[in-house]
Amino acid sequence: MAKEALQLRVPNNLTIVNLNNFYVTIIPINKKQQLLIIPHINTTNIPRDYREITKFVDNINYLSSLAYQLITNKKSPNWKTCVKKIPTAQKKVSFNSKIDLTAKFKNEQIIFKTLEFTL
Repeated sequence: MAKEALQLRVPNNLTIVNLNNFYVTIIPINKKQQLLIIPHINTTNIPRDYREITKFVDNINYLSSLAYQLITNKKSPNWKTCVKKIPTAQKKVSFNSKIDLTAKFKNEQIIFKTLEFTL
């Protein structure tokens, strides 16, 4: 995920990369160094309305500024923020057939009977 994000970074900009609603933030430290932050949050954990996403991006901006200041001991620049999305293929969902479900049900019944017998 980090490799893909680095390929999409925009030089001298704060870049936020969305990979299937998980985010990587790339903070430009200098021309040769970048800091990657991968917050433990995704949009499945927060409401998907515009206000909440905007708040999320604002918080990432503040966090990035703080990280920059701590690393460089300088005031952070006024970065433009770029949001990039890595396209991902939709996963195909497969459902159990009636035969599979019947077999699983029979196995569960055998387990329950065995537990009942041992108790």
